[in-house]
Amino acid sequence: MEFVVGGFAAVCAGFFTNPLEVLKTRMQLQGELRKRGQHAIYYKNIIHASYVITKNEGIISLQKGLVPALWVQFIMNGLRFGTYHFADSKGYMHDENGELIFYRNIVVSGMGGVIGHYLSNPFFIVKTHLQSKAAKSIAVGYQHKLTGSFEAMGDILKNHGVKGLFRGGVAVFPRAFVASVSQLTSFTYSKEFLRKYPYLENKKILTTFISSFIGGTAISVFVTPFDLVLTRIYNQLIPLES
Repeated sequence: MEFVVGGFAAVCAGFFTNPLEVLKTRMQLQGELRKRGQHAIYYKNIIHASYVITKNEGIISLQKGLVPALWVQFIMNGLRFGTYHFADSKGYMHDENGELIFYRNIVVSGMGGVIGHYLSNPFFIVKTHLQSKAAKSIAVGYQHKLTGSFEAMGDILKNHGVKGLFRGGVAVFPRAFVASVSQLTSFTYSKEFLRKYPYLENKKILTTFISSFIGGTAISVFVTPFDLVLTRIYNQLIPLES
């Protein structure tokens, strides 16, 4: 049940954060394999990128790749949140004194993240292809001539087989491990720390909100380099003979 609840919670969040994923993908592909100052800068920052995309492609374009993005959220986060909650509910994460066991938090959160990300890899690739597709005047990275999720998935299967859906699998492991460990571990330890303050002891919602903010900040800081590499691997053109 924890897997389903965690998955649906992530889907709800994913609907509102998908525009940020579109902006992130475009900015990560900008200047690919070019030295600083030797490429056009279409997207200066998030606000400017939002304006440029809306102006050239329409506001609905900020939700490109929404369907595969929601599947990514459901599979990846459902598995990692569900795995972590299951282990925690069985008492695996705490010792006999109720203290968190650090290495177990690392192992459980990391493995849950790796498994979830790997299984959602096909949808992650499709999401990247659709979100990178832009108007010619502001295009960055390789432009896949696709119109929808089913066409993108079919194109990959036709040209590269099932193996093509798991391209970048090796690069997934460090990205998924670092992302899951940084978020879940910082969230859990922050929550445990905040509960020690009398003012926050009985304020579960506020404590969870603050801990979630800390966890979200941690994952953003630590995972960005890995995310940049993975986005470019997913989006690159793979010759048919490869």
